Amino acid sequence: MARVSTKSPGVVVAAALKNLDATVEKLSEAAGIPAAKINAVIKKGAPITPELSVRLGKALGEKDRYFADLQLTADIAAAAKEVGKIAKLRKPAGRPGRKSVEKKADVPAGKPGRKPGRKPAESPGAAQPPEKAPDQTPEQTPDQAPDQTLPKKRGRKPGFKVAK
Repeated sequence: MARVSTKSPGVVVAAALKNLDATVEKLSEAAGIPAAKINAVIKKGAPITPELSVRLGKALGEKDRYFADLQLTADIAAAAKEVGKIAKLRKPAGRPGRKSVEKKADVPAGKPGRKPGRKPAESPGAAQPPEKAPDQTPEQTPDQAPDQTLPKKRGRKPGFKVAK
């Protein structure tokens, strides 16, 4: 994870003024902010409000949320330093009344190249289709008399009966 700068926004505003060879008064006029407010941010570390962030960003050529993001980052860093270490909650090892599922790591997967979970192909003689009675032709069904012939099954609707 990349480290984020925890500089206070006041330090960044002061550095921007120095780079631009500008004064607090010039920034105050350009941004429409009282000079006392800018001095409070620079010298006393006063917090940056969303409105102040937008005004400073526009006056100094930054994005509207730049100074608000700096303020949030500095606030989070200060809170983390103040809080210190806290024990992390952990999921209990097992819950009573529930069966634990064990991984089957030692069971071989079968033949190499075979995908797990697939059934092996059946042998050629294992499952044979039922044989037809010798007096029936392929077009006949058991409920029809042997002298009737039906049109080919292709295109027939289920339940279709031939008229006599």
